[in-house]
Amino acid sequence: MSPELPEISLNSERTGMKYDAIIFDLFGTLVDNCGGKFADRLRQDGLLADMVGGREDEFTALWDADAMYLNRVTGNHRLASDCVRHICSRMGIAPDPRHVERIQQCRMEYVKTVIDPRSDVIPTLSHLRQRGLKLGLITVCTWEVSLCWQASEVAGLFDVAVFSCAEGLTKPDPRLYQRTCEWLGTSPERCLYVGDGSGDELAGAKRCGMDAVLICAPHEEHIVMERSEARNWTGLKISAIGEMLGLIDQE
Repeated sequence: MSPELPEISLNSERTGMKYDAIIFDLFGTLVDNCGGKFADRLRQDGLLADMVGGREDEFTALWDADAMYLNRVTGNHRLASDCVRHICSRMGIAPDPRHVERIQQCRMEYVKTVIDPRSDVIPTLSHLRQRGLKLGLITVCTWEVSLCWQASEVAGLFDVAVFSCAEGLTKPDPRLYQRTCEWLGTSPERCLYVGDGSGDELAGAKRCGMDAVLICAPHEEHIVMERSEARNWTGLKISAIGEMLGLIDQE
């Protein structure tokens, strides 16, 4: 049975707005934000100890570094195995190929679990498509996410899916928004963007001419409200994807 889908009220000055498409963020929007860090999982599973001995802290610090994150999500390091080899090289370690392969397998399994959609996502997206809206996705992610996405149960509901690792760009680069609109066959002014405020994404969408909606799920409020964009957001706000139906009903 599909979950009950609540409605929200829409500011009267926007009730005449008509959208051709809705573009969604992925993490914190359609799926939960990733719980915990992947390197910590490797440590817990004993995979790091097998590969780097007593230097787990050093490996974890390099994996979690901002520069390494940027390399992963812009596609400079295509897979976790590439990152592992790069980090081990910096540490002066020649990793056992079997350990590298085990870590890559663990990464794929991890990603499959974290892109599981929230309970109201599939029925809501299905309703939006039935109403003639095109659906797009823009996500800042690694190659493993883009690979696992194709087999996910929600992928078929989207007309366009744009991954930072494939484009070599991260939000709020305007080219990500502009390309997505172009591939959807519409203009930014005819698109609505929905995200949890990570990486200045809402302001980025608005600068391109889109309307934007902040989503803040109650169980992740402590994560979302750590971001200055979310704390200072004065625009439309929802607490669940299901509320999009009420918004669209009042165009």
